Amino acid sequence: MARLGRWLWLAGLWLIWTGIPGAAGAAETGGQPVRLDLDRQSSWTLLLPDEGPVVFHGMVDQDDGVGGAHNAVMYPGNNAGTFLAAVLTHGLLVEASRKNQRTRIQEAADRVLDDYRPSLAGFTYADLMTRAQGMTAWAGNGVAAGSEVEGRQWRVESLPVFTLTQDQRAIVLDNPVLLRKAGTQADEATLIQVRVVSQPRPETEPGHYWTAAQGQALRDESIRLVAQSLDIAFEVASQDAGQYPQKTLRYMEGGVEKIERAQLLREQCGRLLLRNLRGVLMSVPAARRSTVSPSAGSCGALSQSVQPSGG
Repeated sequence: MARLGRWLWLAGLWLIWTGIPGAAGAAETGGQPVRLDLDRQSSWTLLLPDEGPVVFHGMVDQDDGVGGAHNAVMYPGNNAGTFLAAVLTHGLLVEASRKNQRTRIQEAADRVLDDYRPSLAGFTYADLMTRAQGMTAWAGNGVAAGSEVEGRQWRVESLPVFTLTQDQRAIVLDNPVLLRKAGTQADEATLIQVRVVSQPRPETEPGHYWTAAQGQALRDESIRLVAQSLDIAFEVASQDAGQYPQKTLRYMEGGVEKIERAQLLREQCGRLLLRNLRGVLMSVPAARRSTVSPSAGSCGALSQSVQPSGG
């Protein structure tokens, strides 16, 4: 029951992040993170979620118009009580309509995964998280386990969800990472939201690359993205929050160029580490027009420490 409760709480955090109405208020998200008493010598437990298949979705077109303007409504009634009831009823109907529309749009977007179902069928969260923990730069003092290991200084929980772009050239990971010192209460946990976008695949038919050998490349890339997201969360949490100016930055999401208003924390090896206006940390490929150049001797590493970008 304890593990189920933990999983449901993490699911609540995910609802907050994705902006589902009614979920706000369960935890604080965004903003500048506070430095934690955490370093490479700290011992930690990555708590494994309940057994189950890893969640993958297809990327939804953000210009689909869901949640946009609606026609004006004339509310009935000639007193405040009737008017309020009518407004609330209309609000519920509108939200139900939007939810149904979002569901239909997501189901349509998920069709991009039809050829991937056999490859993903046996890919579990236990496998994903155990292997990702072992790939982190902080793995030496960490362990993945189904329950908190006695004597460990920190407990780490996360809920990775993956999205495949419609051109199938990139995988996008959204991972809320919850850090809590052993022996502290749940409301003392720090939530760090991380998004990692993989490098665009160069193949004309990237689906063949991802699904070859029963989807080995897809699973390996997913594990690598989770490990990178954990490293980013640890590094940011263990350092003082620097002062970085807001910039308009361009990056690649598969074959599509995106624009984000954000703080640039690092540019290295053709990738950008950003903190956007919602406080989400984003590790993304620099756009083709970017002047980002590799730093000698560091591009082979899975992830790097967060360093000021120099303005």
